[in-house]
Amino acid sequence: MVKLGAPVFLSEDQKAAGAGQSHGVAVFDPELLAQKHLEKGFTAAYAPKLDVKDTDKIRQTRKAFEKAGIVIAEVGYWENLLDTNEENRKRNHQEMLDSLYIAEELGAHCTVNKLPQVVPMMLEHLNSEEEYDIAAAYVRKCAKEEGITL
Repeated sequence: MVKLGAPVFLSEDQKAAGAGQSHGVAVFDPELLAQKHLEKGFTAAYAPKLDVKDTDKIRQTRKAFEKAGIVIAEVGYWENLLDTNEENRKRNHQEMLDSLYIAEELGAHCTVNKLPQVVPMMLEHLNSEEEYDIAAAYVRKCAKEEGITL
């Protein structure tokens, strides 16, 4: 069975959320967020924004969504893993590992990201098979180093 999900909003004032935003949620209430998914008829969701260090909130979120019968389909991670600036790349690397950890703890099916442009100003390489291969190899290498099974 294919499961359907989409952003839901706890505030009537907010009608949209961008990449990396958490369903327009300013407060932590995983039970209410799961309930809003059920009200919309959704059986899947993307993970709300969580801090890797806050293991209690991660556990509470998993429990709330499991209790509601909603699959957490993905944890979003929206930074350039192949940034040409070494400092940015290192920070992004750690944040990617954090998102993989959160996905694992939530029982999420995947972590998603955008594909960066490896070769600046060369649009013919944008979203090329070569870029996909480079990005996938990088993620596999990082995950293996951290003992994460993909």
